[in-house]
Amino acid sequence: MKSFKNELNLILDFLKLLNLSNNRDWFESNKSKYLEAKLAFEKITEFLMNEVSTFDRSFIPTKPQDYIFRIYKDVRFSKDKLPYKEQFGAILTNGGRKSKYAGYYFHIERDNSMAAGGIYCPEAVELKSVRTEILTNHKKFNEILSEADFKENFVGLVDIKLKRPPKGFPQDHPQIDLVKYKSYIYSKKFTDNQVLADNFIEEILNTFKAMKNMNSFINHAIDMIYEQ
Repeated sequence: MKSFKNELNLILDFLKLLNLSNNRDWFESNKSKYLEAKLAFEKITEFLMNEVSTFDRSFIPTKPQDYIFRIYKDVRFSKDKLPYKEQFGAILTNGGRKSKYAGYYFHIERDNSMAAGGIYCPEAVELKSVRTEILTNHKKFNEILSEADFKENFVGLVDIKLKRPPKGFPQDHPQIDLVKYKSYIYSKKFTDNQVLADNFIEEILNTFKAMKNMNSFINHAIDMIYEQ
């Protein structure tokens, strides 16, 4: 399997420089370096999206640009006024980066690269449907959480939980804790040494495969909204 080591080195080198000079003047003066890194990330994204479609037949790839997040930050309502994200990220899911569905997320960031899945801060209607499906089919949900591949790659669900059960759900349900999450996400981090290892792309794909069943469970719940 192709390692993309040259592309990954190029991306990390650019992000190191950006970390030292995260301002518009530097960025504009070094636009060519950004475009080279962006192209390298697009090549990796294209490879991964095609590979994902081989084991998740529900995912129909289009073009890499549909899945990649912009590096430019919206700082209007943020205390952090740095104008650029210090990472390249993409989520592989039907509908692209603005999709409401669970997908296969990855980003390259200096010593904080990541592969992750699930849905992050979904809107109320999607969140309610996922929570309802979890309580209705909690046995299957717990079985997925207990799968060997899932447990090997993830510590479980990672997000802030409500102190009390969400409105409209039975407080005395034995599995009520499962619906207190505000997001349903699971992630695995990688150091720069791991990113530059020959097997990194293979590791990303193995991580994606480990989240496939959970993504499918969540997406089934979201599909139910539109089938009504």
